[in-house]
Amino acid sequence: MKKWFIESCPNWLFPTISNTYYALSHKEKVKIDKDKGGWLVQKGEIKLLSPTPKFLGFGMSEFENKCERVFKIEKGDTVLDVGACIGDTTTPMALKTGPTGQVIAVEPHPLNVKYLEYNMAIFKNIEIIQKAVWKEKTKIKFNVHSSPTGHSIIADKERDQSIEVQADTLDNICCHRRIDFAKIDVQGAEAQALEGGDEFLRTIRKLVRWDPEKRTYPSILDILNTYDFESVIYSPQNGVVYACRGD
Repeated sequence: MKKWFIESCPNWLFPTISNTYYALSHKEKVKIDKDKGGWLVQKGEIKLLSPTPKFLGFGMSEFENKCERVFKIEKGDTVLDVGACIGDTTTPMALKTGPTGQVIAVEPHPLNVKYLEYNMAIFKNIEIIQKAVWKEKTKIKFNVHSSPTGHSIIADKERDQSIEVQADTLDNICCHRRIDFAKIDVQGAEAQALEGGDEFLRTIRKLVRWDPEKRTYPSILDILNTYDFESVIYSPQNGVVYACRGD
């Protein structure tokens, strides 16, 4: 058990008691327990059930430092989480927008959706859409990573398997709803996702594109600069693009 766990997880691990482990990631300690049906990952105050120990959690302070560095989610907002995974960013969104708001969580991978539904069951303000976001409505090859956060439409040597999923555009998914805040993290396919979001880009108030590996920000900036945003900011420290407009 211990040997498999260490080989399966990309970070240094040390056991405490029974099936409880801690992972050291970015100088932070993440608690990981083997629970019935998955791995229970706790980072700060956020606790999520994951299909694999390679998911190391996402805390509230991390969300605020990255997604809310320039602007914030307000109570009652309608929030879009594209690339919701198993709820690592959906959870902070649901807490921040509150019961008077709504979070639309978009995730294509069926196993991730299973855990997303489980983790979000405590909230009443979340709509889950099982689709990939793309420039057109179609069925598309979806490349699968060993970690739930690594799946993508974009092929990569670390994504050695694939499945077919339903894809749709931002405009179709939002369905003429006014979105106050959106986070888009689809592992390198952001530019193609935005191509299907003309109405979305004309009306979105606050948009965050998070890319820690800084792969796609030049093309993202090119697209955003063609729309009437008051401000488009790129943060090289954390690889995040922020765009906002007034009411």
